[in-house]
Amino acid sequence: ISTPAWLNRDLPLYVGPGVAYEVRTVLPGGSHVGVDSCSGLWCRVHKGRAHGYAFLYAISFGHGPNSIWWPPRYRHPHADRFRCYRAASSAARA
Repeated sequence: ISTPAWLNRDLPLYVGPGVAYEVRTVLPGGSHVGVDSCSGLWCRVHKGRAHGYAFLYAISFGHGPNSIWWPPRYRHPHADRFRCYRAASSAARA
C-alpha cells in the first residue's frame, strides 16, 4: 500500500537514495505518484512502471502539487525506513 502524493517540480528518480546514484528517469512536475516509504530525506516512489528514489522535500502529500500538508510518519520497529500515511479526510487533519 502506498501513500498518494504529487511532485512539486520535475524530479529525477534515482536508483538509490541519494544523488550519488544513477538517475533512472525524470518525472514531470505535477505528477501524481505513490510513495512506498521514506527514510531520511529520500522516499521510494512509483508512477506506473517507473520507480526510484526522490528527494522528500520535492514531494507534496496534500491535495495537489505545492500544497502545505505533510502526513504523519512513524518508524516501524522492524524496518530502517519511515512509513508515510495520510489522513482519511480533511477533518482528520484539523
